[in-house]
This record gives sequence, C-alpha cells and structure tokens, in this order.
Amino acid sequence: MIAKIFASGILLLDIGLIALLSALLVKKFTGHQGVRRYVDEAFEFLTQYYREAAFVLGTTSTLGSLYMSKILEIPACEFCWYQRILIFPMPVILGVSIFMDKDDVADYILSLAMLGVPISLYHYIVQMTRISTSSCSTAVSCNSVQVHEFGFVTMPWMSLTFFCSTVVLMLLSYRRP
Repeated sequence: MIAKIFASGILLLDIGLIALLSALLVKKFTGHQGVRRYVDEAFEFLTQYYREAAFVLGTTSTLGSLYMSKILEIPACEFCWYQRILIFPMPVILGVSIFMDKDDVADYILSLAMLGVPISLYHYIVQMTRISTSSCSTAVSCNSVQVHEFGFVTMPWMSLTFFCSTVVLMLLSYRRP
C-alpha cells in the first residue's frame, strides 16, 4: 500500500516534469501569450522556492527509502546504496541552506543529482531488461524488482525521477537575478 502511494507521488512528479518541459517548448516555439504568462509564473515560483521544493523532495525520498528498507524490510542492492549515498546528504545540505538563508548550494546539490541520474538510469535498465551485471556484489541482486507499480515505476525509477527533478530545480536557481 505504501509503495503504491510513493509510486503515485512519483507518477504525479513525472507528469509535472513533462508538463513543465512541454509548456517550455510551447512557449519557445509558439509565443502564445497565455502559455507564456503561465510558464513565466510557474518558473518564477519555482525559481523563488527551488531550495524549499528540493528539500521537500529530498526529505520525502530519504524517509521513503528508509521506510522501505527498515519498516517494509525491502533489502537494498549495491546500486541502491550508491543512489542513497547521493540522496541522503541532500536534505541536510538544503535544510542548512534554508535555515542559514544561503543561496549558494545549487552547485553542490546539482553535482550530487547529476551523479545520481546515470546510476539510477542504469539500475532501471538493469532491472527492466534483467541484464546480468558483474558489478553487483551484495547478497541482493541488482536486477531483482521489489516494487513494480503502474507497469514501470520501480525503486530506481523513483530515484531517477527525484534526481531529474532536483536537476531541474537547481538549474532554475541560476535564473535568479
């Protein structure tokens, strides 16, 4: 049940990312004033609150990961641990930056998220195609699927969505005046 709730949240986040990118393309290629105003307002909001949005995403991802491993007892494979190593410090860094009112964290968070994208993408491909990988040496196989909702949402997909969302938010921070 909880896995389905997490998967539903990820699905909504995926839809939001696609809608944001689609609106950006429509704005760029059509110049429609209604779309332009909507996209500008959305980007202005996200640009203003990028740290807070990334903090909420990071905290949710961290707590979700811990809940799945400690409460639901879903074991983590080697690639899961690599992704966790990159996710877990993000809420701490973002929380401190919000508390101290420091805007200079985008580079640090962006570097962690950019490292996480290829790891989670590769892990997702390994799981969905059942490719055997020699780099996975833990007791849990990296191609075993513990969560599979809506036909495509697995734990690496959740991680990939989080990393991509964080990359988008951190890139928006560079738009600040």
